[in-house]
Amino acid sequence: MKKMLIAALAGLVASSALAGEKERQNSVKNLALLMIAEANCPNLRPNYTAMGLGMSLLGVSAKDWGDGGRYHDLLIAEIERQKTEIVRMSKENFCILMEDGFGPDGVIASGMIKRR
Repeated sequence: MKKMLIAALAGLVASSALAGEKERQNSVKNLALLMIAEANCPNLRPNYTAMGLGMSLLGVSAKDWGDGGRYHDLLIAEIERQKTEIVRMSKENFCILMEDGFGPDGVIASGMIKRR
């Protein structure tokens, strides 16, 4: 059991080291989507704990997307870009897309959004 745990932890560390910049940026973009869903979809609740864990496994911390962080500008730009996209579609359709992408059976990152 101890050997399995050590192997699993080693795999997590390796996956963080192997994660490319594209994956880290995508995780920040997904975070932006969750933030927008929280503000626009009253029936959905983001699972920030799971999202934070996933981001940390890629080597992205809250400091990275916070003020002055290496991904802060990307996060803000993505939030603004998505706000523009929401204007082009109804909020209802946006919320359906968010649940399809991030809900329990999500095709982007399952389990990142729950129904309230």
